[in-house]
Formats: sequence, C-alpha cells, structure tokens
Amino acid sequence: MPSELKAHLEPIFITGTGTDIGKTYITALLCRALNDWLKYERALSTPETSQQAAVRYYKAAISGADSIAASDAGYVITEAGLNQDLATATTYLYREAVSPHLAYCNEVAAGKSPQIPALDQVRADFEAVYSSCALTVLEGSGGIYCPLWSDPVTLSAALAHPWPSGAGALVRGVAADCYTICDLMREISASYGLKLVIVANSKLGCINDVLTTVQSLKHEGFDLSRAVIILNHYDGSSLMQRNNVGMIEALTRIPVVATVSADQAHLELTPALKQFIRGETLDDAARRSLFQSAQGLNWWPETVTR
Repeated sequence: MPSELKAHLEPIFITGTGTDIGKTYITALLCRALNDWLKYERALSTPETSQQAAVRYYKAAISGADSIAASDAGYVITEAGLNQDLATATTYLYREAVSPHLAYCNEVAAGKSPQIPALDQVRADFEAVYSSCALTVLEGSGGIYCPLWSDPVTLSAALAHPWPSGAGALVRGVAADCYTICDLMREISASYGLKLVIVANSKLGCINDVLTTVQSLKHEGFDLSRAVIILNHYDGSSLMQRNNVGMIEALTRIPVVATVSADQAHLELTPALKQFIRGETLDDAARRSLFQSAQGLNWWPETVTR
C-alpha cells in the first residue's frame, strides 16, 4: 500500500529553456498524471485527506489571452481535469502575446488601467492555491529570466550611470526595478521548498539550451539534485535526439525523466519519480533509474560504440 502523503508536498515549478517549446502542453500532461496518482493514493489513506484537492495550478502572469479560460491556465486545468476555480490560477492576465512586463507597459501606454503588479499579491494568490491542495504545480513564463514586471523609468535611467565592474554584468533583483521568473522561484523555494522541472524542445541546439538553463540555475543557488528534465517534441528514431538525451544527462547529472513525442496523450510516472515528488531520499540505484540513458538508450552510432 502507498505510504501516506504529507498534507502539502513541495511545490513543483515548471520552467523552460525559452518560449514556444510546449511548456504548457507538458504542464498539462504532468498535472493530469500527478492528479490521477495523488487522488488514488490519498483515497487509500484517510477520508480527511482524500477530500482535499490533489493537484492545483498557478501561473503568476499570463499574456496572449482574452480570458483565463482561453489562456494557458484554462488549458491546463481543463486538460488535466483539475478541480479548480479558473480565477485562482493566475494573478495577472494580459491580451498581448509578449513578455508580461511589456504587456503591462503597453496596456498603460494604450490608456488602459491594468492592475499594478505587486509581489504581495502574487504571494497571497499562490498561498491560497497552495493551502487548498496536496500539490501545487507552478508554470513560469518563458525562461527563468523572463521579467514578470519592471519599472521602465528606473531601468532606462540606469543606463546613464556607470556600469558595475565587468561591463554587461547581469543586474537585477530589486523587485521595484525588475522582477523575473527566477526571483519568483527563489521566493517560493525559500518559504516552501521547490522541485524544478526543466522543459526543453528536443531539437538541434537542445544540449546548449538545457545546459545554459542548468548553469543559470546553479549560479542562482538552486539545488540541482531537486531538478529533473523533460524533453518535448521527441522522436526516438532520431539518433540526434537520442544523443541529446544522453549528452544532457552525462553533462548535467540531471535525469531526463520523460521524453514526450508529438500528440502524446499521457505521461508515465515511474516509481522513482513518484519517490522524488514525495520528497523521499533516493538511493543511488533509484536515482540512476530516473535516467533515460540508463534504460538501454542507443545514443551513439554503432560503429563508434563497438
């Protein structure tokens, strides 16, 4: 019988190596698999925990939609079959399909009166979702350095001042000036812990895309033992894409826990991945079982490996 789950598991944050890689599609697949699994496990525990929602979703800012129902949040909640009021799934919604910080500025410039972005509101909305379910799945916007909001006056004025030591150094972290997805991830992690899922498009350039994101996460202080990778648009008949899997795992020591092909309708949760999500310590054998390349993946030309 499955072990009894905690009232609240550590949140899972799904980030991507960039935009238009199918992150929302992967999020929906993962949420559905997690929701089905957790509902089953909690039904086997106590009646009290079985009444609590299993999985719920939150995305701080969404752009490119006229309504929440037509947005990424609406898609995930519907496709994953989540028991959740759409209004709780996001804090800021913008019609224009650009980065949230620019979408907000464009609405102001057009004479509209969008809600002024505020960290306190994002925190409160996230906490409301977190307290209502066993597992909260958060989705980022674009990559980890996508700005959620920024002050155009402050940032423009900053260019007139002497640059810090090492021209071109990354300057951010003051919420009033520029607040990024990475800052939100750090905020959540500090208070609740965080599991990371990195989504990438399994195409030419995938290795560099993933390693750049992983190196950035390491630079920002995130624990990479709490991260896993999912590759989207995967074609197992392609030696290049199989090699992407093996090279990513060999160079990062982070497991590719799933490869998702075009139009794939389901995502399998392996026993070791369930342990990872529960927060259980994985022994070496269990951790190695997460790696795709350990499953007999033929990721080099045969003439090379003989």
